[in-house]
Amino acid sequence: MTERASGLVAHLACTGDFVVGARSAANRLTLRIDYRGEQALARTRWPALVLRGGVGGGEGDLVRNAAQLRRWTCQAPAGWVAQWRLPPASPERCELWLLRRGEILLQSGDVLEVVFSGAASDARPGLAALELRLQERSDAAAAAVIPLQLAKRASAAGVLGFACVPEAAAVNLPGDVVELHWRTCGLSDLSLLRDGLCIAADLADEGHRRVVVGVADAEFALRGWDEAGERHEAGLRVRALRPGWQRWPCVLATREGRRLAVSATATTSGEALPLRLFGLVGGMLYASVVLPGVGGSRVLLCRARHALGPWELVGATGAAEGAVEGAVEGVGPFPAFPHGCERLPGVLFRGRLWLFGGLSAAEGLCGSRVWSLDVGAREPRWRDHGDAPWCARRAHGVVVFEDRLWVFGGIDSAGAPLDDAWAATQKPAEDAVVWTPAEDEKPVDKAAVPTLDWHVQPAGGPSERPRGAAQPVFHDGRLWLFGRAGSASAGEACGEPVREEDEARPECFDLWSFDGLRWERSFLLGDLIEGRVLAAALASDGRSLHVFAWTSRHADGARADAERVEPIALRLVDAPAKRWAVLPCEDLQGLVPAAIEDFQVLALRAGALVLHLLATENECAADRALRLYFPA
Repeated sequence: MTERASGLVAHLACTGDFVVGARSAANRLTLRIDYRGEQALARTRWPALVLRGGVGGGEGDLVRNAAQLRRWTCQAPAGWVAQWRLPPASPERCELWLLRRGEILLQSGDVLEVVFSGAASDARPGLAALELRLQERSDAAAAAVIPLQLAKRASAAGVLGFACVPEAAAVNLPGDVVELHWRTCGLSDLSLLRDGLCIAADLADEGHRRVVVGVADAEFALRGWDEAGERHEAGLRVRALRPGWQRWPCVLATREGRRLAVSATATTSGEALPLRLFGLVGGMLYASVVLPGVGGSRVLLCRARHALGPWELVGATGAAEGAVEGAVEGVGPFPAFPHGCERLPGVLFRGRLWLFGGLSAAEGLCGSRVWSLDVGAREPRWRDHGDAPWCARRAHGVVVFEDRLWVFGGIDSAGAPLDDAWAATQKPAEDAVVWTPAEDEKPVDKAAVPTLDWHVQPAGGPSERPRGAAQPVFHDGRLWLFGRAGSASAGEACGEPVREEDEARPECFDLWSFDGLRWERSFLLGDLIEGRVLAAALASDGRSLHVFAWTSRHADGARADAERVEPIALRLVDAPAKRWAVLPCEDLQGLVPAAIEDFQVLALRAGALVLHLLATENECAADRALRLYFPA
């Protein structure tokens, strides 16, 4: 196609047909530009020639996505430089900038030929609309625009694309919705099959359909016939989570699905490692993840969109390719946790992640500092809200209950368990200190963010049993609390008898519930949990309450000082009858840490549970990955 404007003549030709689809990489294009104007074009006014095309995969687009442009080889004549640019504000457009060295861009009689080879495209067949622009420096608009067209032809009749969202490698929970997408060319009687049975017929050449994931993997096939009567078919498998325990490796990816250039699985202490889980928001699980980097590790906030799936860095929206390496160092749009806050207890509340209190038990430090981060911001930044009115503590429980943030118990600076409870309502936005690691941890500005209004609760915690390292959870309209470190006396049993051997146990094997006004001891689990409780956690999937614990007791038939560490998992089957079921834990027997620093269990969808066990430093490095459980 040839066009003329302002003395410019442009011609775009293809060697043979421009084929889209499977054989598109063999395309070769030539862009010829003649300048027949009388005056030379100075670069001070006209810095470049710009060729624009569409990105999106439609009939009028040049390519389906920007990744296909990276396969194009562009050869410009001597003295010229050709650069592909992708405007951040216009992701639906690609631009090829033609720049010339020297003071003159074009002078009368100049002929410029740019050759493209390996021009791959997966866009739909049709006429692609392009334009050649003479860019003027003083104006965003071009001085001259020459429209061009490129005819695209399908390589052959068949299925051009058949995929699903989430991707085929994702493991889905039963009941999840998966969206199938397809594109075909020259096929009739197009149909969609699931496990050999037709679920949709007479489909359009391009479309999508939502399907519900079952309890087992499903095989989908897209089938149609060309004009010669030959059948064309493409298939894919939608995976479903298998029952039992599975290892969830810490694989990292950007929001666009690109894998990061860091170690993928947590097999050594120097690789990516989840530190703390913060909960679910919008179907996504949030966690802090430690990443290795030059000069030391950084802890960043990540989230996973589906079970066993990769983790993406929060704040990755709009991040450039080159920002990935910087993200590992905690710069750019990926905010590193403030120093000393990497393992603070936290909770997601009204779109923000809130962190409270002191460091981990391994550090042995206490605090009352409050931090927050807007997880939905384009470039989130940590906000320092100062000290809370409650005393410094560590190993405390945090939870959202009755539209308020609650802090329960913990361990004070003297190592004694606490029995108080504090609740905070969110106040309107006001100025708070903004923290950035780039400024040597000094406040750099102020920004309007929500604040918390704290009040001590008269009911306190379970006063008969102060405790730390307890993880509260919301279930059936009440808060439930179960922890490991308590006082030496169990006190009154609230209507349920206490055995003498249980009375002397310092671990909190009793389960309490809270309705917002008073505490009630609901269950005693001394008959089910034997030995010394090293760590315990609760989880609720909305239907059942689960109790997990790691216990240490003397091994049978061994010497007196020998101990055996083993897990136990319980599910509340019948609350009025106080009947519990024991969940299988054989697959967790290999996790035998000498000391447990952190232990969490969170409920996902469809009854799935994710378990996080973090041992002390240099312990069980190969087994620090998350574990996922799905009931049979």
